[in-house]
This record gives sequence, C-alpha cells and structure tokens, in this order.
Amino acid sequence: MHPALLRQAAEVSLNSGGCIKFDLKAWDEGLHIALCGIGNKRTLENFQFLAFAPQFMMRDLSTTSRRHAEECLAEAKAQGLRKVRVGNAHLLGSDY
Repeated sequence: MHPALLRQAAEVSLNSGGCIKFDLKAWDEGLHIALCGIGNKRTLENFQFLAFAPQFMMRDLSTTSRRHAEECLAEAKAQGLRKVRVGNAHLLGSDY
C-alpha cells in the first residue's frame, strides 16, 4: 500500500475505532515476487509505519487448530523445507 493511502487508512481506523490488517507473504524478496508478482519492500515499510498491539485480539478471525498447524508443519517438512516451526503454539485452538 502506498504510504499516503496507508496514512489515510490509519486515520479512518483511528477515527472509527477500526483496525488495519495486512500480512507479509514472504520475508525473502524472491519468494515474495514468486507468490505475489511484486516485491515486499513496501510491505516491510508498512510494518515499520504501523504499531502492533499484542493485547489486541482479532475476534473476527478463527484460530488455527493445533492439528491443522501440525499437519501443515509435517507437509512443509515433507516438501523439503528445513527451517520451519510452529510459532506461538499457545495461541493455537483446540482440535476440530
């Protein structure tokens, strides 16, 4: 997102009590281009502009189940990835 648009979105969010959600598809520039068709420079800049409040709970998003996270981890390793892990395991939901 262009910085000027991000500032506008931040103002609207602050004035309305809303939030801004975005994600980084890949830290590696080449992989990000492969996944998204564009580099990740601007996304990384946006992360620097915005602050993260860990006490903020995104109640409108379901949690990832422990089973699903473990299946994804196993598949990533089966596909040859070596430096993968499940982070924030305490935030995983129950199996369903």
